[in-house]
Amino acid sequence: ARALMYASTFLFNPIIVNVSTRGNADGLPVFLVVCTLFFLARAQYTRAALMHGLGVHTKIYPVVFSLAFVLAIAVQTKFQQGARQTPSIGAAIRALFTWQPIRFGLISGGFFFALTALCYHLYGYTFLYETYLYHFVRTDNRHNLSVYFYDMYLSMAAQSEPSVLLKVLAFIPQLAVIVVTSVLTYSDLGLCTFLLTYIFVIFNKVCTVQYFVWYLALLPLILPWCKMRWTQALGLVLAWAIPLLAWFWFAYRLEFLGENTFLMIWLCGLAFFASNVWVLVQVMQVYAWPLVPAVKQGVD
Repeated sequence: ARALMYASTFLFNPIIVNVSTRGNADGLPVFLVVCTLFFLARAQYTRAALMHGLGVHTKIYPVVFSLAFVLAIAVQTKFQQGARQTPSIGAAIRALFTWQPIRFGLISGGFFFALTALCYHLYGYTFLYETYLYHFVRTDNRHNLSVYFYDMYLSMAAQSEPSVLLKVLAFIPQLAVIVVTSVLTYSDLGLCTFLLTYIFVIFNKVCTVQYFVWYLALLPLILPWCKMRWTQALGLVLAWAIPLLAWFWFAYRLEFLGENTFLMIWLCGLAFFASNVWVLVQVMQVYAWPLVPAVKQGVD
């Protein structure tokens, strides 16, 4: 019954339902991420690697899990310890240079590049650009929840591209937080993937409601270990929802009433970013790390 209750936070979530009914296929990469976690939990590393390679090919965002996955595999196979007995960061990093994590990287990377080569053969440069290269040069001046939105909007209004410095500055904080989070939380991959997805979304240059599907789908993995009162949970939901609803209001006035509300939309986006950071901090504070038993070696 409790498992059904936790799963319902995804299955009956109105955001998930709304996004899924407008033609988005984000449930597929999320399914592949969950499959990867499933196989990793059973030390079936070949299957996990194939699922990870397919997941990154389907939607590029799961690539942010790669460091956490290989760290988890390295520690599981070399030290055979539970989540509360993880080795030092230095020992975990040295364990990356053992066979199982290298094998995982070769299989997942090889499968990813094989699928990419196949699609390139079938569809040419159009596939390569629209699927991968586009994300490196994307400039989205339509209103979205990103903290970088207003600068991109003003740059487009002035008919100039955002500076290279801005593009670099937008990428460095995101990468840094992802690397640090991977190193500190890889021992609990449920929590780690949730945090990494959440961080990737809120730090991204473009942030839309569609992206919320990626981390809301992983919410059932951490809820059983979030020890909080219902009033605390309600406070987190309100802190997340209020700036989002304010953003929706000003976006409505822009799109349907033709009012110039770009600045207010950006300010609401800043408030939403701040509230999301606060929510993440609160989740980390109430999360009770489960003691994960050692994984049997030699299963895969």
